[in-house]
Amino acid sequence: MTTVSAGQRTRIRRITFLVALAVFAQESTWNFYESQVPPLLREHLGSAAVVGLLMGMDNLLGIFIQPWIGNRSDRTRTSWGRRMPYLVAGMPIAAGLFVLIPHSAASLPLLIAVLFSYALVANTFKPIAEALVPDFIASTNWTKRTCSCSASPR
Repeated sequence: MTTVSAGQRTRIRRITFLVALAVFAQESTWNFYESQVPPLLREHLGSAAVVGLLMGMDNLLGIFIQPWIGNRSDRTRTSWGRRMPYLVAGMPIAAGLFVLIPHSAASLPLLIAVLFSYALVANTFKPIAEALVPDFIASTNWTKRTCSCSASPR
C-alpha cells in the first residue's frame, strides 16, 4: 500500500473536484440543450421530422468528432497534460455559443449555425472531460467494484 502526503491528497481532491465539475457542466448543458432547443426550432419549422433531424445533428457530429479528438488528445504532449489544453480552450467557447443559442432564435439560419457550432465544440471536449475521470483513479482500483449490488455466493 502506498502512502500519500497531505499535499498530494489536497491536489488529488482539487483535481477530482475540477474533473467532476467539468463532467457536470457538460452534462447539464447537453440536457438543457436537448430540452430547450426543440421549442426554439418549432417557432420556425412546422415539421417535427425536420426538428428531429436538426436535433440529431449533434449525435451525428459526435460519431466523427469524438473518436478523432480522443485520438488527437492521446498524442498531445504539453506541460498541462494531454487533455487539459482542449478543455481550457473548448469549455469557454462552448459556453459562449451556449449563451448565444436563445439570442439567435430570431433567425432560423443563424440559430442553425449557432446550434451546429455549439454541437461541434461541445462534441470536441465531451470525450476529453469523460476521459479524465479514469486518469485520476489508480490502476489497481480499475477493476474493483464499488457497490455491493452483485449477488454473493451462497
